[in-house]
Amino acid sequence: MPEHAVRGVYADSRDVPLWDRLTELRCPVLTIRGGRRGALVTDEVAEQWQASLPTVELATIDGAGHDLWSRDPDAYLSVLLPFLDRIAPA
Repeated sequence: MPEHAVRGVYADSRDVPLWDRLTELRCPVLTIRGGRRGALVTDEVAEQWQASLPTVELATIDGAGHDLWSRDPDAYLSVLLPFLDRIAPA
């Protein structure tokens, strides 16, 4: 994406904190995070997920960063598919 486009999106963006509204979710939630340094869902953010939505399932893919699926799609699917199987209607 061109730099001017990124700057434009950033300039027009606003922070909308939704942590307090997570309890309104009535569906199962899985948060998958990368285990590499620099991943967006840090330990602190994972703790915030658990504090805000105690029913959240958290999973970490050790070798991944933010792009969870591209380096090791099998690792990503090994986390995602069992979750989907558990929540699928019988």
